[in-house]
Amino acid sequence: MRRLLRWLLLIPLGLLLVLFSVANRGPVTLSLDPFSREAPALAFSAPLFVLLMIALAAGVLIGGTAA
Repeated sequence: MRRLLRWLLLIPLGLLLVLFSVANRGPVTLSLDPFSREAPALAFSAPLFVLLMIALAAGVLIGGTAA
């Protein structure tokens, strides 16, 4: 029973993750230089979903460590 409930939750969550990734695959530029908007010292381009997944993973890691 527990196994069935887990699969009933994981399959829709996985499908939503795939749909989110496909919808947000356009490249964005992340700039970590607050002083120069035209020529930032530290900037890189990546798909939006990659940056959001990294932020989510970092949040889970920091929250898990704090707990």
